Amino acid sequence: MGSNALSVSERKIEAVGIFFSRTNWYLIGFYLPKEIYLTFRIDRIQKMHILNELQSREHPSLENSYASFMIKKNYMKSL
Repeated sequence: MGSNALSVSERKIEAVGIFFSRTNWYLIGFYLPKEIYLTFRIDRIQKMHILNELQSREHPSLENSYASFMIKKNYMKSL
């Protein structure tokens, strides 16, 4: 078990989509403070709050986000 195994952090994100890969569900979110996309395993999310903040940003398709995730995890080779 790594040193970060029990650490908890709070992130403010815009949810882009969810997908299932191998044995887990994942959430792709746009992390607002750094303006980057992050992927979270849903079973590790402890709390979630829906904020009354409207965002009008356009995000890449879930298909493109999923492909990037699979390449990063070495589940498939880049095209």
